[in-house]
Amino acid sequence: GCFVDDGAAPSLTRVAGGLSNPTGLLVRADGTLLIAETAAGRVVALDAEGNVSTFVSDFAAGTFLPYVIGPLSLATLADGTLVVGEGGQSANRERISFFDVTGVELTDRTLLPVRGNNIAGLAIHPTTGDLYATSAGSNVVHRASPIADGGFTDPVEWIQDTDAPPISLQAPTGLAFDANGDLLVAFSGYEGSGVVRLDTAAESQSLLIERVYETADVVTDVAVTADGAVIYVSVATLASSTLGDGRVMSITRDHSGPTEAQVFVDGLAAPVSLALAAEGPLYIATIGPEPNVGLGTVWSVQIPTADAPADPDEPTSPPPVDEPADPPPADEPTDTPDLPQSEPNDPEESSETGN
Repeated sequence: GCFVDDGAAPSLTRVAGGLSNPTGLLVRADGTLLIAETAAGRVVALDAEGNVSTFVSDFAAGTFLPYVIGPLSLATLADGTLVVGEGGQSANRERISFFDVTGVELTDRTLLPVRGNNIAGLAIHPTTGDLYATSAGSNVVHRASPIADGGFTDPVEWIQDTDAPPISLQAPTGLAFDANGDLLVAFSGYEGSGVVRLDTAAESQSLLIERVYETADVVTDVAVTADGAVIYVSVATLASSTLGDGRVMSITRDHSGPTEAQVFVDGLAAPVSLALAAEGPLYIATIGPEPNVGLGTVWSVQIPTADAPADPDEPTSPPPVDEPADPPPADEPTDTPDLPQSEPNDPEESSETGN
């Protein structure tokens, strides 16, 4: 899982297109890729043959102009249960929902985090089994502990305000645990963002281990190899309220020296989500050059190693995005989502903002 910079470009392949703002990715144990197609209010499955099918649908839809927001983030439990962080409810009514391996909702397990607003990131602690969730619109990181029936306790605010010291960053999005059990958190604040490494066993004022990456652009997600050797970070520019072109950075640490960050893939149209297969590629989801019109794409990037260098004839940037695929069925939303917060469907309710 280690990236070796031997001068060869990574191999980039388009594996799915015509999606309405794919904001969450998850590789299941059987190799199936699940995609949170947030503007369509559903989670879809991509099998090994490239066939896309609806796995769960009919999620609530909200808006954060110009985006439509439904399911935002995905995680899986050891028994295959799917965990979905939602973004379509009004402020303080946001849900973390659970589904069995066939896509049937486990309604008795639904979690409602206090001050929840846009659950943009989910991660399961590899040792304790605790569930961590980010609330991008509330600057909160939630934690829930597993209980005997397979569910979780009510979420608590593990970090009540990420914008306060020691972190001092807004809009937490992606989460990933490294090989040591430390939590990597991506932040997408409009006034500077990045990735930090946190100690989940520490007190609130001493939980910051290091600032892994900082940028003036918007960090949308983070992923890490199983051995912890390489961290991948998706970054997008911001034009007004819309995500623009971006890149994926790879970050390695030479234990005898400082962290080194370099561009891994460039020229991506609004990259928003990452997922690493156990022994396979890095998947990258992009919204496309214009939201809400079915230009979302999922890319597969083979990670070069010393034994298997990348094909130098492969592109280092994605090819132009095709026109949208067949339009979504009439009973599904056609608009799209974003990573920051949402507004409620009910015009008489109001939604908090975090950026």
